[in-house]
Amino acid sequence: MTSVDAQRAENVSTAPISDGPLHVKWFSRQGFFLHFVVLFVCTGCSVATWWQLSRALGGNGLSWAYTFEWPCFGIYAIGLWWRLLHEKAAEAAQAIAVASGRQVIVPSLDAFGELTPQGLERFQSAASEELQRAARQNDWHP
Repeated sequence: MTSVDAQRAENVSTAPISDGPLHVKWFSRQGFFLHFVVLFVCTGCSVATWWQLSRALGGNGLSWAYTFEWPCFGIYAIGLWWRLLHEKAAEAAQAIAVASGRQVIVPSLDAFGELTPQGLERFQSAASEELQRAARQNDWHP
């Protein structure tokens, strides 16, 4: 086995999918960003629902559909927020790998959900390999 193959084998996750740290921690920068976004979206959906309800009660028949559509968008945003917060790092990497048909490379995360120096190095290495592969196949588009 060459050194490149050994490094690749080291980067491939052999842990079960359910193991590993959370992809985003509740109180990390990414977590606070997700909290802000879901709060903003749900507030906007609530305002839009109220506005469409007042229009529907005023006689606009099409607004009845929007009155029930906006809460659905808010519920979807809450579900996506919950999933992003509770997604395991290994599960996220596995989903990407399954979709692309490639090996799973799981970067190392610290207790706050941030990349460790070793994880950043692995991520950069994997990204560089992917860019080189795409350049060889002429399918890289900036």
